[in-house]
Amino acid sequence: MKNNERFLKLITDHYNGEPWLDISFKTTIANVSSNDAVKNIAGLNSIWQIVVHLTEWRLTLLKRLNNKLAPAPSDNFFNSISNCSEEAWIQVKKNYENSQKKIISHLLKHNNRQWDQKPAAGSYSHFELLNGVLQHDAYHLGQIVIIKKMLAQV
Repeated sequence: MKNNERFLKLITDHYNGEPWLDISFKTTIANVSSNDAVKNIAGLNSIWQIVVHLTEWRLTLLKRLNNKLAPAPSDNFFNSISNCSEEAWIQVKKNYENSQKKIISHLLKHNNRQWDQKPAAGSYSHFELLNGVLQHDAYHLGQIVIIKKMLAQV
C-alpha cells in the first residue's frame, strides 16, 4: 500500500469512518447545536472556534503542500464569533467538510509524491505536514468530546 493510500484511509476514517480512536469528527459534531457550539466553558475555546481553527489550519496545510508561503497568524485562527445562527454553524461544518474534500483531492492528484520532500516554502516534509494535520485534528477532537461532556452537565 502506498503512503497516499494509507493516508487517504486514515483521514477518511478520522472524518467519517471507523478510526482507531473509535470516534469520528463528523459524528462527534453532528448533534451539536449552534447554541452549544458557541459556548465557552471554563475558559476553553468553544466547539465552534475549534472547528474554524481546524478548518483554517487544514487550508494552510494545503497551501504549504503546494509550495505557498503560509505563516501562522498571530491569533492562531481563534477568533470571536459574530454570527451565531444555526445557518452559520451549518456553514462552519460545511467548510470543514470542504477542507476534507480538498485534502483528499490533493492526495489523489499527487499520488506519486515523494513524501520525504519538503515543499519549497517550508521546513517540514509532506509526510510531516500530512501526519501533523491528523494529529492536530485528533487532539482537538478530544477537546470537543470533553467540551460536549461539560455542556451536558451544565
